[in-house]
Amino acid sequence: MRRQIFWQCAVIGLAYVLGLVGVAALRVVAYREVHPHGQTLREHLAAMPAPVDYRLIERNGTEYLAVRGPMPPTLAFASGPPVYVFDRAGMRTDYTHDSGDDPEFHRRWPGVYHGKQMDRTETENWVAPNP
Repeated sequence: MRRQIFWQCAVIGLAYVLGLVGVAALRVVAYREVHPHGQTLREHLAAMPAPVDYRLIERNGTEYLAVRGPMPPTLAFASGPPVYVFDRAGMRTDYTHDSGDDPEFHRRWPGVYHGKQMDRTETENWVAPNP
């Protein structure tokens, strides 16, 4: 009887541990999906999932482009989508993988959701051409 209880507990414990490992692995995959790929807007648009929103924002008299990515999968436990900020030269200047849970990012970029909305063509034309 004791042996049977031991094996039942061992199977339940193993299932629990495997479940935790599975959730952790899915979180790592989700984080890698929103982690920036490349330093420029062009590299970002080529490598990342299609953005949901483009916003022209201003900080200290300088224009920036905020690119909001799609919401990560539920298992990533993100409370908001990733947001990437680019300067006029098309260089990434900042990003957050979870805009819903990053008050410091919103202090740096208060207008990230309220700037002028742009489409992809306007976004690509907004970036200064390479000399």
